[in-house]
Amino acid sequence: MPRPAYPTTETSVTGLSDELMTVVRAYAKDCCQPMRAIYDDAITAMVNRIAGGEKVFFPASIPGQGSRGRHIRLTPGVAAAMAKTCEANRVHQSVFFLRAMRDYLSSKGIDVPD
Repeated sequence: MPRPAYPTTETSVTGLSDELMTVVRAYAKDCCQPMRAIYDDAITAMVNRIAGGEKVFFPASIPGQGSRGRHIRLTPGVAAAMAKTCEANRVHQSVFFLRAMRDYLSSKGIDVPD
């Protein structure tokens, strides 16, 4: 298996639909960025919003609703910041990641599937 050019941490998330992942892939391709960079940007934006005092509602995903577990790669510092923020706010990382991705893509003017 090829090694990534940057240090990465791999984690697993659930609750991401195939449709959402298709949108993320297309956006990453349009930006000529690896998906890791898009994930990092989305997570960092959410961490910064929460650190700035914004109250964020994290809706729970519904198990078995057309989603499956996925392995994602993150920059180690971003993964650590997400873990710390999730622990402090008592939210599961998969739920945090899903909200971060949806908000990030929406902020770029992209329609995000449910």
